[in-house]
Amino acid sequence: MNVKSVLFNSIYKNKLVYNQCWEDPQCDRNLLQLTPESEVVMITSAGCNALDYLLDEPKKIYCIDINYRQNALLELKKSIIENGHQEELVKFFREGHHAHADRFYWKSLRKSMPHFATRYWDKKIEYFMGGLIRPSFYFRGSSGLFAWFFYQAIQKNKQIKSNVQKMWTSSTLEEQAECWFKIKPTLFKLIKQAFNTSPMAMTLIGVPESQSNIVTSNSKNNIINYLETMLDHTFSKLSVKDNYFWYVYCFGKYSRNCQPNYLKEENFELLNKNAYKIRSYTQSVTEFLKERPGQYTHFILLDHMDWMVKNEKEEIKKEWKQILKNSIPGTKILLRSAYEQIDFIPDFAKERLVFHDDQAKAEHLKDRVGTYASTLLATVI
Repeated sequence: MNVKSVLFNSIYKNKLVYNQCWEDPQCDRNLLQLTPESEVVMITSAGCNALDYLLDEPKKIYCIDINYRQNALLELKKSIIENGHQEELVKFFREGHHAHADRFYWKSLRKSMPHFATRYWDKKIEYFMGGLIRPSFYFRGSSGLFAWFFYQAIQKNKQIKSNVQKMWTSSTLEEQAECWFKIKPTLFKLIKQAFNTSPMAMTLIGVPESQSNIVTSNSKNNIINYLETMLDHTFSKLSVKDNYFWYVYCFGKYSRNCQPNYLKEENFELLNKNAYKIRSYTQSVTEFLKERPGQYTHFILLDHMDWMVKNEKEEIKKEWKQILKNSIPGTKILLRSAYEQIDFIPDFAKERLVFHDDQAKAEHLKDRVGTYASTLLATVI
């Protein structure tokens, strides 16, 4: 294992990596078509998307992550929602700042949270209490540190700051694109400097070396080319008015007009009613399915198979065997990848899958995050 892999494993196993999800749940829900009979198995990440899927009122959502800190973040959100604290949810996760987060946590949340989650938040609840250097929760965790660098680059350059603000207030897509292309040269100069001077940049945002290699193979061995293609599409072809993924990187918090669905006041009652349907498990997908066999209707795998392509091909096969063993005819499988053409699915799995390429591509082009090269949707037969 080389230095980059050791560094990534050290960060991923010892820190909160993702403070928000980087997959668009709007596209997911269009593709998945969840119903009250749906039993969903998914990767937790930051838990935002599990709460978004809950608005379709599925029967159960099983959230799985090998990093218990990601599950602890989900459990904190769940506890606030289940205890009926809508205003506190806004402070914690829309504003990313709660002046009395520690007092509120110990008095109103801790007793209803699982031990593994309190083990984390007993020490880290200060993430929400701000500070002069990193005032927002969204500047915490390893991806949060990268977000803070991004935010600082915007704040320190008047031309970038002004045009970023104009992007979210533009009345037309043409005006928005004009703002983007004004700031792009300077912004990409800063991004290029960051990636050239810090080998940790990709690691901080949760991208292992195996996936970095996929990215560069798609773009003439240049991560900057990859980002340029993706971000040009995101900021010049799609409206950013509801693009909360990038809004929080640019402003350090969400706004009332640009926020995830789980933070919207009109959705709180429904989430409060259904939050008990979400359960979290700190283990791999394969381990979960071996320990809890069932007839699951949906698997949402994010991009984690990219991580396994180089050194864990046998683990990919084991996972697919368990997925198919625990599926029923009609089970839907959704994943994303840095590969433009996904070729890591084992032949035995392909024999039992129908791929919905046109449908997946159509939603992929609408994905507000814009950092993946492809989206895959398949149905088990």
